[in-house]
Amino acid sequence: MLLNVIYDCKDFCSVNVDERGTVEDLKCAIMQAQNVSIEEQTLTFGGTTLENERCLTEYGLASCCSVNLTLPITFHPKIQIYVKTPCNECFPLIVTTQDTVCEVKQQFSCCCPVKYNGPELVFESWLMEDEKQLCGYGIEEGSMLNLVDRLPPGAGMPPIKVYIKSPSDQVNEFEFPQTMTVRMVKEAVSKCLCLRPGSFNLVYKGAPLTEGATLYESCICHGAVICVVKCSRC
Repeated sequence: MLLNVIYDCKDFCSVNVDERGTVEDLKCAIMQAQNVSIEEQTLTFGGTTLENERCLTEYGLASCCSVNLTLPITFHPKIQIYVKTPCNECFPLIVTTQDTVCEVKQQFSCCCPVKYNGPELVFESWLMEDEKQLCGYGIEEGSMLNLVDRLPPGAGMPPIKVYIKSPSDQVNEFEFPQTMTVRMVKEAVSKCLCLRPGSFNLVYKGAPLTEGATLYESCICHGAVICVVKCSRC
């Protein structure tokens, strides 16, 4: 028979049990459905507490009846979430919403055969902080977290607007992510100004920018003016 389980005045789960089953059988079904140990469960029906060894029919339980579940105040329901790696592999994890991001990372590292250096978790474009709990990000049953390995400096920060000043004093406005490298900026500028990338340098506050560095690493901030300076050999 199908029984509905109510917890905290809300539908918790529905489970199938044999009509000749005991209360303990019902608790086992709840444990399998929601990862709640038998010891933590207290079930009531019609105001009566159900005893483990007694049959469900002794309490007048029939298909589609609802039983009330009470759990300790320290209980936090377990949920299944998924972590998706850069290789598009998905790993299921059983967690509670009170777990921290750091604890999720530790659990993931135990089940993933690939070891990542400095992995970060991202949920709905939010870079997750190690010390924060999952509930702080609205994580729920079935949520998908994306694992990113070795995030570059500036990741998770909003894009910035910069102004590129050409040799002829023409100023062009660009919007770049802070993880963009100077080399990538040069490529964008070269297309805009019809210049070869190797024919000029980008200079900020009198110093040439290193091509392999990101805008964040180069201390480029919102509203910065970057000058295009042609190489002397050109």
